Amino acid sequence: MVAITLAVGRLSHALAEDEARARFDAGVVAYRDGRLDVARQAFADAARHAPRAPDAWANLGTAAHAASDTGIAVMGWQRALRLEPTASDVRDRLEALPGMTGALMSPVTVWPIGAEWLALLALGWWVVGWGALAVRAAVARRLGAAALAAGLACTLVSAVAAQRAAADALHVVAHGDRLRVLPALGGDPVASANAGELVEERERQGAWRRVRMVDGREGWIEARALLGLAQPR
Repeated sequence: MVAITLAVGRLSHALAEDEARARFDAGVVAYRDGRLDVARQAFADAARHAPRAPDAWANLGTAAHAASDTGIAVMGWQRALRLEPTASDVRDRLEALPGMTGALMSPVTVWPIGAEWLALLALGWWVVGWGALAVRAAVARRLGAAALAAGLACTLVSAVAAQRAAADALHVVAHGDRLRVLPALGGDPVASANAGELVEERERQGAWRRVRMVDGREGWIEARALLGLAQPR
């Protein structure tokens, strides 16, 4: 079991809502008392009332992990990290689990910098660039062109980071299940999907989803076996 640290002192401003804060505080008390199921439900309620509060999601993941609910743990930590990409403690907990690390461009990998910061950096480069171009000196103009190029690059990377954090097509497997060749219970199984694994949705058909696993496995799985990671809006 990974080390567990509840974020008691750094509540997000999104938890200003009275009900969310009350449920969060109740979760902290229940967790300290060892009532893990109560704590998990309290943090889930807090996250429902304040869906953009990373601490609520992070603590839901922590309580679920302590209760051996890997699916909910990964879902909570993934949502928390995608709302707060610089949260190294949450990243460490996720990377301690099997299958949570991958190549930089893998859809399951959350970059350790938020799209908002990249957008601000891009704005800074744009300001510097246009300011330098206003100067008649040739050196300043070359620097201005370089700054504008850096601004464009930051803008593009910011857009990718925002799309990656949104995770609209990503899901967590809630409990162990089989991937099938066809969207039906009678379809032949082609692979197993373990609780907590991440999948990328490729197609929908009724109550079934065709998904691709991080290691390339593909198949159909029932939607009820998946926990969506789409960023709360």
